[in-house]
Amino acid sequence: MYSLDVNFLKERRSEGQPQKDAVAASGVTASAIGSGNNVEGGVLPLAIGGVVALVLPLGMFAYWYLTQQQIASVERENAELQGELDTLTASQEKLEAARAQLATTQAEAEALANIFNDIKPSAALLQDLHDRIPDNVQVESILQANDGIIKLSGLANDFQAVNHFVLTLKRSDFLAPNSTNLESALQTVYPSEAVGAPEGVVPKLIVKYNIVTQLNDKPASELLPQLVDKGANGLVTRIRTLEERDLI
Repeated sequence: MYSLDVNFLKERRSEGQPQKDAVAASGVTASAIGSGNNVEGGVLPLAIGGVVALVLPLGMFAYWYLTQQQIASVERENAELQGELDTLTASQEKLEAARAQLATTQAEAEALANIFNDIKPSAALLQDLHDRIPDNVQVESILQANDGIIKLSGLANDFQAVNHFVLTLKRSDFLAPNSTNLESALQTVYPSEAVGAPEGVVPKLIVKYNIVTQLNDKPASELLPQLVDKGANGLVTRIRTLEERDLI
């Protein structure tokens, strides 16, 4: 019986030994596994770092390249726009110069037209004065100054004839009525005793007068019918041509 007990105990110890061996083996295996995890944990970060180190410069280069392309594109657009702007500026300057030249030409044409429009032909004026002289009035001289003032002098049968002549001149379309006045009128003998009367001519009392008048400021374009009536057809034709061109 004793011997059996001992063997039983030995067997139990023997049965426990494999468990320790298993535990020991398990520990070795776990240790080995743990060592494997440590290796993988060290390699993976290095791999990621290598990829990042490779990709980051490539990304930066790509970004720089795209930026340079955009800059070049913007510069080309700016150059094109600047060229268009320069062309427009040159065209604008030419347009302004043409407008200035046109304005100058227009002003010169209008000035010339105004000269024609201010003209009162001497022939038409003399014809108008001739048509207004009464039968009992004689005009000996007509003097016209540069400022448009006209002086008439002559003889009339009496003062009434002189006054009638003045009123007739005031109604002229070429003269300023407010500037038409009798400057002087003097009764005298004609022919004078100093000269002596021709044979058969009896000296008589007459009136020697001086009348002052002035051209009015009516433009010729407002006197076309009167100018035609007095024979100034050339001026009338020029005035009508200027009117057709809207210069007067």
